[in-house]
Amino acid sequence: MVVDRDSLKLLSDPLNMEIVRELVFSERTVGGLAESMNVPSVKIWRRVLRMQRAGLIRQTRTEKVRNLERKYYRAAAAMFVPQQMMDVEPRSGNLRRALAIYSEIQARMLRDLVRTEVPDDAEDLIDRVISIQLRKFVDTFLSEDTADELRRIRELLH
Repeated sequence: MVVDRDSLKLLSDPLNMEIVRELVFSERTVGGLAESMNVPSVKIWRRVLRMQRAGLIRQTRTEKVRNLERKYYRAAAAMFVPQQMMDVEPRSGNLRRALAIYSEIQARMLRDLVRTEVPDDAEDLIDRVISIQLRKFVDTFLSEDTADELRRIRELLH
Protein backbone atom coordinates (compact mmCIF):
# COMPACT_ATOMS: atom_id res chain seq x y z
CA MET A 1 0.00 0.00 0.00
CA VAL A 2 1.37 3.43 -0.93
CA VAL A 3 1.08 5.91 1.93
CA ASP A 4 1.23 9.70 1.99
CA ARG A 5 3.41 11.86 4.23
CA ASP A 6 0.79 12.03 7.03
CA SER A 7 0.35 8.26 7.11
CA LEU A 8 4.11 7.78 7.04
CA LYS A 9 4.36 10.07 10.07
CA LEU A 10 1.82 7.87 11.89
CA LEU A 11 3.80 4.75 10.97
CA SER A 12 7.06 6.29 12.15
CA ASP A 13 5.76 6.23 15.73
CA PRO A 14 7.02 3.01 17.41
CA LEU A 15 3.74 2.30 19.23
CA ASN A 16 1.68 2.81 16.07
CA MET A 17 4.05 0.53 14.16
CA GLU A 18 3.68 -2.13 16.86
CA ILE A 19 -0.13 -1.83 16.64
CA VAL A 20 -0.05 -2.22 12.84
CA ARG A 21 2.35 -5.17 13.12
CA GLU A 22 -0.04 -6.89 15.55
CA LEU A 23 -2.97 -6.22 13.21
CA VAL A 24 -1.11 -7.66 10.23
CA PHE A 25 -0.81 -10.97 12.04
CA SER A 26 -4.30 -11.17 13.52
CA GLU A 27 -7.65 -9.48 13.93
CA ARG A 28 -7.76 -7.75 17.31
CA THR A 29 -9.88 -5.47 19.48
CA VAL A 30 -8.58 -2.31 21.14
CA GLY A 31 -8.85 -4.09 24.50
CA GLY A 32 -6.94 -7.10 23.21
CA LEU A 33 -4.18 -4.87 21.82
CA ALA A 34 -3.99 -2.88 25.06
CA GLU A 35 -3.72 -6.03 27.14
CA SER A 36 -1.06 -7.74 25.00
CA MET A 37 1.00 -4.53 24.69
CA ASN A 38 0.50 -3.48 28.33
CA VAL A 39 -0.67 0.00 27.27
CA PRO A 40 -3.83 1.80 28.48
CA SER A 41 -6.87 1.12 26.27
CA VAL A 42 -7.58 4.83 25.78
CA LYS A 43 -4.09 5.37 24.34
CA ILE A 44 -4.53 2.44 21.91
CA TRP A 45 -8.07 3.53 21.01
CA ARG A 46 -6.95 7.05 20.02
CA ARG A 47 -4.16 5.70 17.85
CA VAL A 48 -6.42 3.11 16.23
CA LEU A 49 -8.92 5.85 15.32
CA ARG A 50 -6.20 8.03 13.77
CA MET A 51 -4.76 5.15 11.79
CA GLN A 52 -8.23 4.04 10.69
CA ARG A 53 -8.96 7.56 9.38
CA ALA A 54 -5.63 7.44 7.52
CA GLY A 55 -6.59 4.11 5.94
CA LEU A 56 -3.77 2.15 7.59
CA ILE A 57 -6.12 -0.15 9.49
CA ARG A 58 -9.75 -1.11 9.00
CA GLN A 59 -12.56 -2.37 11.13
CA THR A 60 -13.38 -5.93 10.08
CA ARG A 61 -16.40 -6.74 12.22
CA THR A 62 -18.45 -5.79 15.27
CA GLU A 63 -19.56 -8.20 17.95
CA LYS A 64 -22.39 -7.49 20.40
CA VAL A 65 -21.44 -8.46 23.99
CA ARG A 66 -24.35 -7.78 26.34
CA ASN A 67 -24.96 -4.04 25.91
CA LEU A 68 -21.51 -3.29 24.44
CA GLU A 69 -20.08 -3.46 20.94
CA ARG A 70 -16.67 -5.05 20.49
CA LYS A 71 -14.96 -3.83 17.30
CA TYR A 72 -12.27 -5.87 15.58
CA TYR A 73 -9.51 -4.39 13.43
CA ARG A 74 -6.92 -5.55 10.89
CA ALA A 75 -4.08 -3.81 9.10
CA ALA A 76 -5.15 -2.49 5.69
CA ALA A 77 -2.00 -3.98 4.13
CA ALA A 78 0.97 -6.15 5.02
CA MET A 79 3.45 -3.63 3.58
CA PHE A 80 3.50 0.15 3.26
CA VAL A 81 5.53 2.17 0.74
CA PRO A 82 6.12 5.93 1.12
CA GLN A 83 4.61 7.98 -1.73
CA GLN A 84 7.93 9.84 -2.12
CA MET A 85 9.51 6.61 -3.43
CA MET A 86 7.05 6.69 -6.31
CA ASP A 87 7.74 10.32 -7.29
CA VAL A 88 11.08 10.14 -9.12
CA GLU A 89 11.91 11.60 -12.52
CA PRO A 90 15.25 10.79 -14.23
CA ARG A 91 16.92 13.39 -16.44
CA SER A 92 17.92 11.02 -19.26
CA GLY A 93 15.27 10.58 -21.94
CA ASN A 94 16.00 6.87 -22.43
CA LEU A 95 15.97 6.29 -18.69
CA ARG A 96 12.66 8.17 -18.44
CA ARG A 97 11.15 5.93 -21.15
CA ALA A 98 12.53 2.78 -19.49
CA LEU A 99 11.14 3.89 -16.14
CA ALA A 100 7.73 4.54 -17.73
CA ILE A 101 7.65 0.98 -19.08
CA TYR A 102 8.80 -0.42 -15.74
CA SER A 103 6.17 1.66 -13.93
CA GLU A 104 3.46 0.32 -16.24
CA ILE A 105 4.54 -3.26 -15.49
CA GLN A 106 4.43 -2.50 -11.76
CA ALA A 107 1.05 -0.77 -12.06
CA ARG A 108 -0.38 -3.78 -13.91
CA MET A 109 0.91 -6.09 -11.19
CA LEU A 110 -0.48 -3.82 -8.44
CA ARG A 111 -3.89 -3.66 -10.17
CA ASP A 112 -3.96 -7.47 -10.16
CA LEU A 113 -2.94 -7.53 -6.49
CA VAL A 114 -5.61 -5.02 -5.49
CA ARG A 115 -8.30 -7.12 -7.19
CA THR A 116 -7.18 -10.20 -5.24
CA GLU A 117 -9.19 -10.79 -2.08
CA VAL A 118 -7.29 -11.94 0.99
CA PRO A 119 -9.71 -13.57 3.42
CA ASP A 120 -9.81 -11.94 6.85
CA ASP A 121 -9.80 -15.38 8.42
CA ALA A 122 -6.62 -16.55 6.67
CA GLU A 123 -4.61 -18.76 9.03
CA ASP A 124 -1.35 -16.93 8.45
CA LEU A 125 -2.06 -13.60 6.77
CA ILE A 126 1.61 -12.76 6.15
CA ASP A 127 2.28 -16.07 4.37
CA ARG A 128 -0.94 -15.69 2.38
CA VAL A 129 -0.09 -12.14 1.27
CA ILE A 130 3.49 -13.05 0.34
CA SER A 131 2.24 -16.09 -1.59
CA ILE A 132 -0.24 -13.94 -3.54
CA GLN A 133 2.42 -11.29 -4.25
CA LEU A 134 4.91 -13.87 -5.52
CA ARG A 135 2.29 -15.52 -7.73
CA LYS A 136 1.29 -12.16 -9.24
CA PHE A 137 4.98 -11.29 -9.75
CA VAL A 138 5.66 -14.58 -11.56
CA ASP A 139 2.46 -14.36 -13.63
CA THR A 140 3.30 -10.80 -14.66
CA PHE A 141 6.91 -11.50 -15.59
CA LEU A 142 6.17 -14.71 -17.49
CA SER A 143 3.62 -13.05 -19.76
CA GLU A 144 4.59 -12.41 -23.41
CA ASP A 145 3.72 -8.70 -23.12
CA THR A 146 6.04 -8.25 -20.16
CA ALA A 147 8.88 -10.10 -21.89
CA ASP A 148 8.62 -7.66 -24.82
CA GLU A 149 8.56 -4.70 -22.42
CA LEU A 150 11.62 -5.99 -20.56
CA ARG A 151 13.53 -6.35 -23.85
CA ARG A 152 12.59 -2.74 -24.68
CA ILE A 153 13.86 -1.58 -21.26
CA ARG A 154 17.16 -3.40 -21.85
CA GLU A 155 17.51 -1.68 -25.24
CA LEU A 156 16.85 1.72 -23.70
CA LEU A 157 19.47 1.14 -20.98
CA HIS A 158 22.28 0.29 -23.45
